Amino acid sequence: VRAGCSEETRDGLIQVANLCRAKVLNVAQTELMLELTGSPKKIDSFLRLVKPYGIIKMARSGMIALEREL
Repeated sequence: VRAGCSEETRDGLIQVANLCRAKVLNVAQTELMLELTGSPKKIDSFLRLVKPYGIIKMARSGMIALEREL
């Protein structure tokens, strides 16, 4: 998720990311890039919290499973 922020709102957006255990991938002057994994319910809740900051761009991949070697 790329979400808009200013100097005044950046800390609040980072707090939302920390609360939801999202990773901050990039910090720019007017936006943050965040990454979150989890259940659809968790992701929907995160997006509701981020929406007031302004979602600039979002990619949602859905469920992914990989086979691992034993």
